[in-house]
Amino acid sequence: MEPLQLEGNFEMPTVSCNAQEGKIEIKGRSIPPHPLDFYQQIFDWWEKYTQEKPSQTEIEISLEYFNTASFKYIMHLLRLANEFHTSGNGEVKLNWYYEEDDEDLMETGELIQETFAMPVEIIEVPEEE
Repeated sequence: MEPLQLEGNFEMPTVSCNAQEGKIEIKGRSIPPHPLDFYQQIFDWWEKYTQEKPSQTEIEISLEYFNTASFKYIMHLLRLANEFHTSGNGEVKLNWYYEEDDEDLMETGELIQETFAMPVEIIEVPEEE
């Protein structure tokens, strides 16, 4: 299966989806002008990926900022991942990164941890300068 690579910029996060590694990474800022168009690419990749019934998947989300529309689609992706995890078809783990002193992103990670059955690790990283 072909990997999905989306180069990030000021408005859109960098995305790397690699079936061979069982890994999805979303990093940067997420304020795309057309969030559904952007995130639909990830949803389409996920649908094909899960048809292969991967045994383990790791999702890494490290966003410095996202708007409400982006969060809606991030949560949709996490719901899909959680459904796959709870179906017994494969294990999914989420690593949620936040910069130290960013209480909003830390609390968002805690909300995600409370919402889903899949394992969610909340990881503090040093603030980038």
